[in-house]
Amino acid sequence: LFVCLFVCLFVWKRRRMSVHSVHIYPIKSCGGISARQALVERNGFRFDRKWMVVDEEKNRMVTQRKCPELARVRTALPVEALTISDPTAVRGALTVSVDDRTLEVPLEERVWGLARRKATVWSFTAEGCLDEGDEAADFFTKLVKFPCRLVRFNEDCTRRTEEGFAPRGQTAFSDGFPFLVATRESLDAVNDQLELQGDEKVPMDRFRANVVLQGLGEPFVEDRIKQIQIESAEPTIFDLVKPCSRCTVTTVDQEAGQGTGRQPLQALTTIHSGKKAEYGRKEWDRVPFFGWNGVVDPSMIGRVVSVDSAARVMSTRDEK
Repeated sequence: LFVCLFVCLFVWKRRRMSVHSVHIYPIKSCGGISARQALVERNGFRFDRKWMVVDEEKNRMVTQRKCPELARVRTALPVEALTISDPTAVRGALTVSVDDRTLEVPLEERVWGLARRKATVWSFTAEGCLDEGDEAADFFTKLVKFPCRLVRFNEDCTRRTEEGFAPRGQTAFSDGFPFLVATRESLDAVNDQLELQGDEKVPMDRFRANVVLQGLGEPFVEDRIKQIQIESAEPTIFDLVKPCSRCTVTTVDQEAGQGTGRQPLQALTTIHSGKKAEYGRKEWDRVPFFGWNGVVDPSMIGRVVSVDSAARVMSTRDEK
């Protein structure tokens, strides 16, 4: 067994792995942006899950779980805003569109003229988030058909990641961690199972990953990877800390903004439940998983991750 593990580790470290794609989702549960480069900040890639739609009455998150039509919202950012080193120099606007309607949200934080409100994502409530105003509220209210507001995360807030997995990590409006890493090989395995069951294949956007890797050779190898390095101008190391359990958002067609039934959850449960992956947690046995949640050390802040950059495994869960 030791010899097998050693050989596997040697093979992974020698493979030509690379970054297939990089994705940023400025507004939680809305359409994402495929970027050539993205800058690492304390809460994830710059502008990732920086904004969130909340219901006006209780200030709680509104997501595709309840409102799949949010998937139809398209977002765009100035390319230079994604990587400029000085955040105070960021200019321009987040462009938000759906159907024939467009909204421009300034990237500069406006201190005057806008209200502050709290915003709750799961059990965490961020105080003093910037309310982006009535025009933005009207834009999303018309889409989801109930009163809501668009809020921007308050950078003075600290939202810690799950203590049992990454007690020193931080995030903004993501579900729980600042980065999600997935692989093309694992998506291929899901699609092979869908095809076997007579269902249509799904694109990677169903899983809303931030970094998609390729060249790992087999599906779900990420289960055994503890730390991976992206070889950009300055290497960026990601710690993969918790497998990502999947919910009904994966069943939403990200172009049409409509649910599609139980797939790919059904196929994923068949081939990669917690039990199939041998995670060793009884409560995860029947839960489908895809991708790994990641965090970075504070020393990685300010580094840029680029598409096509080489990647290499730094350590695995098999290593003592």
